[in-house]
Order: sequence, then C-alpha cells, then structure tokens
Amino acid sequence: MSGTMNRRLVIMFGVIAIGIGGLSGCTKRNANVNWQHPTLPKEEWAADFGECRRYARREMEREAGLPAMGAPTDNIGGGTSSFNSSMNKYHLQKYQDKAFADCMRRLGYVPISK
Repeated sequence: MSGTMNRRLVIMFGVIAIGIGGLSGCTKRNANVNWQHPTLPKEEWAADFGECRRYARREMEREAGLPAMGAPTDNIGGGTSSFNSSMNKYHLQKYQDKAFADCMRRLGYVPISK
C-alpha cells in the first residue's frame, strides 16, 4: 500500500474509534445517584436492588419487543454499527433506568446524589 492509503486508513479507523467511543458514552448510567432506604438496614438493600434490576430488564425487553433473555445482565444486546441502532440502544437504556428508579421508589428508597 502507498503511504497516502495508509494514512487514510489510519485516519478512517481513528474517526470510527472516536465515534464509537462517543456513542458508547451516551449509554452509561447516571453514576451520580445512590439509593437509600430510610428504615431498612443496609444488609437488606442488595436484594431490593437485584429485584429492581430484574424488573427493569424485563420492562426494557417488553418495550423493545424482545423475548425474555436468559442471563441477567445490565447490557443491551446489539452492536453500535449505525446511528439508529445506537439511538435505539440509548432510548432503551433510558427506559430501563426509569423502570429501575420507579421500582426503587415503590419499595421506599430515595435517590441520594453523590
């Protein structure tokens, strides 16, 4: 390959890497919120967190029209190969985050900013 072609490839891969990195930042959870319960001991919080994560996951899958997934994870499947799939992933993550927050509030937890 010629030097010009090599430079173009390096620039192209750099732009793609920056774009994907920027889009993946859009799906990160709000790390500035903790949840606390005013009356329950901290030892009991983990079970409620897990229950709300599972609930939120099921709600997101229902919203997306996906069949229930076997393995419980917080990640949404699918790639970031296009703008539309990235935006859909972002929308579904926001939907899942809202379902989690609603569940935590129903159980009596309050959000505490870090």
